[in-house]
Amino acid sequence: MQTVKFNELKRLSIGEVVTRHPELVKVFMDYGVDFCCGGDRNIMEAIEKDTDEVDALSMEADKALETASLFELDGEKVTLDTLTSEQLITRIINTHHKFLRITLPKLSELMFKILEVHGDRHPELFDIHKTFGGLKTELEGHMIKEEKKLFP
Repeated sequence: MQTVKFNELKRLSIGEVVTRHPELVKVFMDYGVDFCCGGDRNIMEAIEKDTDEVDALSMEADKALETASLFELDGEKVTLDTLTSEQLITRIINTHHKFLRITLPKLSELMFKILEVHGDRHPELFDIHKTFGGLKTELEGHMIKEEKKLFP
């Protein structure tokens, strides 16, 4: 599988680029390029409007594309945009949902411990704990909704 070069994506909208190459999200964020609300803009229009560092962004994008995480599926290296809906759903559940089901309880326990030990000296930790609790609840609900309603 040959690596895509950033220059080859210039005909696409920034939304299409992020969908096909999620590894570029961090690059766009680092350079302040809006790929969400202005997702229908041509990628070069978006970049030139949102940053003065077009050349640096292009070099970082090429690095990200080169080191993009390909993963193996049935002995073949593939990217997310080549998956069927069923394959993508399986990957989301087995990779991302599994990670969150393991990590969120551990983080919750650590957050509580930090709050318990340091909360008296750092009252801002109560707000952080509350925010994390809301995020955890939201993510858990989102996973259940996906697995029980959206994915089937």
